[in-house]
Amino acid sequence: MPVARAARHVAIRFGAVALAGALLAACGSSSSGSSSADSADGGKVTLTVDLFGTFGYQEAGLYADYQKLHPNVTIKESDTENEADYWKALQTRLAGGGGLADVQGVEVGRIASVTRQQADKFEDLSALGAKDLQAQFSQSKWSAATAPDGRVLGLGTDTGPEALCYRADLFKAAGLPTDRVELAKQWATWDGYLALGRQYAAKAPAKSHWMDSIASLYSVMVGQQKERYYDASGKLIYDSNPAVKAAWTASVKAAQDGLSAKLAQWAPEWNQAFSSGSFATIACPAWMLGYIKGQAADAGKGKWDVAALPGGAGELGRVLPVDPQGCQAHQGGLRLHQVDHRQGAAGQALHQAGQLPLQPRCHRPGEGREGPLLQQRPDRHGLRNGRRAGARPGAGSA
Repeated sequence: MPVARAARHVAIRFGAVALAGALLAACGSSSSGSSSADSADGGKVTLTVDLFGTFGYQEAGLYADYQKLHPNVTIKESDTENEADYWKALQTRLAGGGGLADVQGVEVGRIASVTRQQADKFEDLSALGAKDLQAQFSQSKWSAATAPDGRVLGLGTDTGPEALCYRADLFKAAGLPTDRVELAKQWATWDGYLALGRQYAAKAPAKSHWMDSIASLYSVMVGQQKERYYDASGKLIYDSNPAVKAAWTASVKAAQDGLSAKLAQWAPEWNQAFSSGSFATIACPAWMLGYIKGQAADAGKGKWDVAALPGGAGELGRVLPVDPQGCQAHQGGLRLHQVDHRQGAAGQALHQAGQLPLQPRCHRPGEGREGPLLQQRPDRHGLRNGRRAGARPGAGSA
């Protein structure tokens, strides 16, 4: 999906455990001249974390937990609301070599660019022993942040199984079913989803549209495919890939049928639409629920629900690479990450944040199966009971 603001997705409450994962190679500033939180002389250390949107680390008490384990460490987080602005600033700082934090968040849609074009600007976590953690991650998630030469540049945070969020009250007003199971049957395919959209448009409340934008629709449909614009060999295939053509055709048809609210994702008008009802459906990764709930506020409280995503499963998680080359390795953080993940603290903390841990062994019964987590576990992850988390689905307007 195109990159935009995350609220990302994600992506997170790891307890003391995951901060260690995030700070694998943080350099930070230290009054003693050492950046290790386990420094023998106990010198004061400041570790900086620069993220986009709301990852949830600070809100979940992650930093406080970590600082209790390492009293000489102070963690400072900076946050940019719009991911596009964040990425632009990160590129400027990487080019200039200054102003970078010890830990820089990277949206999953950007990680290929990092591993293929900027690998020399980030620390190799495998040199710190990160490969000891590889068994805790799925192969796809581990390889996502691994450079072609085998250097491990980052570790994933959470996984983002996608579903379709919808305004049940608007559906009812338009005479559509509101039950998530029934809807999942009717929009099992994207053709079914658009057919329901045309029914909605015929009886929709004033100034309400079926979807936020056709750019969002296109992004989700393409994102469900294993191969999109390039094949496994790196050959450009966008012009011959039937999945890309199908997504384009469906998006054009949706525009022609007037199903789009033409809202750019993460723009103020888009945020307001969660409460005003300017659109009735949107694809949503697991970690987007808290963002929708927050934007819907009292006016939209209890009105959003979640059902299975049309066209099969989709996934959008997040990755956290470490800081640029030249920083001293925070090996104490890596050791803590290893210990706490074996104890399952990361999975427990993520669940408390209403998100799905990236490590398969941390999944609870009913989670991580084929298909959207949200549709399988509505009582735990439905928006009416959702917790604040992160978000970033697609982008654009049309």
